[in-house]
Amino acid sequence: MQAGYETQISQKVATIEKLNEELAGLQSINDEFQKDLGEVQLRSFKDIAKASRPAMEDTVVKDISERLHKNIEDWAEDASVRSWSDVGAAMNSDAGEEELFQLLKTAATIPEDVEDIATQMKQWKRMKVYPEIILAALATYWMYRSMTNNPFLVLDLLWGDNGPQHKSDLMKFIYDESRGMDQQQANKWRSHLMRTLFATTTKDEFKSLQPSNIMHEEVSGSIKKYCASQVNGFLNKVARPFLKERLSRENYDDLLEPWIKTFELFTQLQTQQAEFKWFHGDMLGEFFDKSKCVIHRSQDPCNGDYNAFDGRKIGLVVSPLVVFYGNEEGENYEEWRTVVEAVVLCQK
Repeated sequence: MQAGYETQISQKVATIEKLNEELAGLQSINDEFQKDLGEVQLRSFKDIAKASRPAMEDTVVKDISERLHKNIEDWAEDASVRSWSDVGAAMNSDAGEEELFQLLKTAATIPEDVEDIATQMKQWKRMKVYPEIILAALATYWMYRSMTNNPFLVLDLLWGDNGPQHKSDLMKFIYDESRGMDQQQANKWRSHLMRTLFATTTKDEFKSLQPSNIMHEEVSGSIKKYCASQVNGFLNKVARPFLKERLSRENYDDLLEPWIKTFELFTQLQTQQAEFKWFHGDMLGEFFDKSKCVIHRSQDPCNGDYNAFDGRKIGLVVSPLVVFYGNEEGENYEEWRTVVEAVVLCQK
């Protein structure tokens, strides 16, 4: 009898062990299923978020930016004097010459042995680099410098004197410090904040900046006023030696409009998780790279065949290189992609 009980117990133990093995197998299958389900849900949430808050296609940003850069070139061609002697005659103080000379170094490679603007102008004259090209380069640089170095600049225009002073500088400080610790989370925070303030646009079109809860006319007027002050500063301080005696109102508006549209586009891009960057003087002296640059039409005799410029260094940046770091999933911030190629002239 004892032997019979032992046999039954052994059989039941074996059955229990087999059931435990089957249960463990089912648990493993269930764990894999839950993992797969979680990944599907995560992808779905990302897809839903992307669908409800679409990022502008790179091609849209490229087309708009290139058109605005071209508009500035057209303005410069119409507004500029035609000879370097006219530019020299318009300079009336050594202080003004020195300030302009230093600013020109942000757009053009100037040899170390060139000590003043008059000498550089003679070189440009020999190279057939005309004043309107330099004026366009200065205008584009001044525009980007004055409105695209702070992602939160528009906050100062939205609330004016309400709230703390220097709101945009405070927000930029927090953003920059956060980027140093976690670039991904910092850009998500920037994106979510700006999406709260501004309506998202469609991925294949951009017309104007649309605040979410503020009268569009108020914001539009503030942006126009800010850009007009920057344009006036540029015309009166930097561009004056290059300009014809009197500019028409139409000519003034031809410069103001690209600045307004660039401000609006830059602000809209802050709703995206990809990080916007632009490069101008940083490119001077680099070797020409057709993945980042195109040759200005005044120096392009090859109809787009850039092989002739291999091995030549960039001598002038007419309009900047614009790139995005990261993507709309908030990933890969160590990688960047060209969105708008710089327009450059190469050294001889």
